[in-house]
Amino acid sequence: MEKRLYIPVETKNREFDAKLLLACTAAESGYTVVLGYKKQLLKHLEELPPGIFFDKSLPLDKLQKFVYYKKLGHKLVAHDEEGLAPFSLEEYQRRRQYCNASLEHCEYMLAWGEWQADFIRAKAPLFQEKVVATGHPRVDLTRKELRGFYQEEVEQLLAQYGHFLLLNTNFSFGNHFYGEGGFVEALEAAGKIRDEVHRQFYLGIQHHQERLFEEFVSMIKALRERFPGMTIIVRPHPSENHEKWCEVLPEHEKVIVKHEGNVLPWLMAAQVVIHNSCTTGIEAYLLERPVIAYLPVRNEAFEGYLANPLSELALTREELLKTVARYLEKGLPPQPDSQKQALAKQHITGLDGALSSDRIVKLLDTVVISPGNSGRTAYQVYHRLKKMREKISIHRIFGMDANSQQDLAERHKKQKFPGVELDELLVSLAKLQTLSGRFADLHAISIAPNLFQITQGSRS
Repeated sequence: MEKRLYIPVETKNREFDAKLLLACTAAESGYTVVLGYKKQLLKHLEELPPGIFFDKSLPLDKLQKFVYYKKLGHKLVAHDEEGLAPFSLEEYQRRRQYCNASLEHCEYMLAWGEWQADFIRAKAPLFQEKVVATGHPRVDLTRKELRGFYQEEVEQLLAQYGHFLLLNTNFSFGNHFYGEGGFVEALEAAGKIRDEVHRQFYLGIQHHQERLFEEFVSMIKALRERFPGMTIIVRPHPSENHEKWCEVLPEHEKVIVKHEGNVLPWLMAAQVVIHNSCTTGIEAYLLERPVIAYLPVRNEAFEGYLANPLSELALTREELLKTVARYLEKGLPPQPDSQKQALAKQHITGLDGALSSDRIVKLLDTVVISPGNSGRTAYQVYHRLKKMREKISIHRIFGMDANSQQDLAERHKKQKFPGVELDELLVSLAKLQTLSGRFADLHAISIAPNLFQITQGSRS
């Protein structure tokens, strides 16, 4: 039976390049791969031949969806896109609800590293063998042999902005696209808040991030005064309200709010990276860039396990300014730190040796595909009810009519996935071919808007 792999992408800037690398690796191994916007892929999934569906997470509340995939003949392999550095283990488990039931319907649950794998195994002891620490293709692109994938973008950024400081924000609870309290309400509408304790935890994150937002605004103004010759780039999280940053920051040609492209070339081009509990802090560390975690408001329950410890900490504004000045003066990458290296290896597989993409495809080759059937009703009903619930919630919160609801939701999706053209994919494929010396005989075509098929040779 033909080997087929379906790879959905939800947030373009975060996921697309890495999942293209995975798609190329699988196609090289003989898979017909369909890669693209998640909404578009799901729309066509019923029409597509049975294959492996590579989902972005595996929470228990998606159980009906997993059963639906199986009835179509697909096998499920999942990788928790947001599982590298959760706020806390308690919150992570409440949100994902890992257990024997959630892993029953998947072939493999892929973990970023042994830390996450051990946690999931403990929650699903009957299916421990399904949990495998493979690393993630996003890590592959931080490795020295593949960093050149972004060299052209790095040069363009330096030519456009000169020397700049990069501030990555992760305040979607405190500054959500849907407005004040929007993230908590959206979680509640989607049935992702388990109980009142869980709700209060998220409200705590919201208030914490609202304070951090104000502290970051003040800090950015201080950076502007202290380093007047430096450009300051503020890169908000894809689910944040980007316009709010533009409203509160000084109108100045050297203070720029921008969320464009993958974050890796921005990290590579920046003189110094500043964040708070953001995965980009981990990526900056892996790229050996000067990276500072600014922690003017402390609450360990809301700070995560990895991004801050892999960065240099600054607890006050003055401490931050001094640290930035030191990095700018020395112009050197941070020195290797054995404790940070050990921490990174505990959480992340694939920092050396085989690429995570190759580890994943090796596992996929052990999955046996069988024909499906047409038992689709349960998930279709579930999906319709979920969409209705989300719309009702948006109407209740914002008092919007149906057209306004749809417009808001579409603008949010557009911010997270602005679209991909075939030419863009082909340029990226050519870069991967040049850097890796692989993938020379791969062929890519567009099969629907934002949806592509990648195969060996000219198979269609």
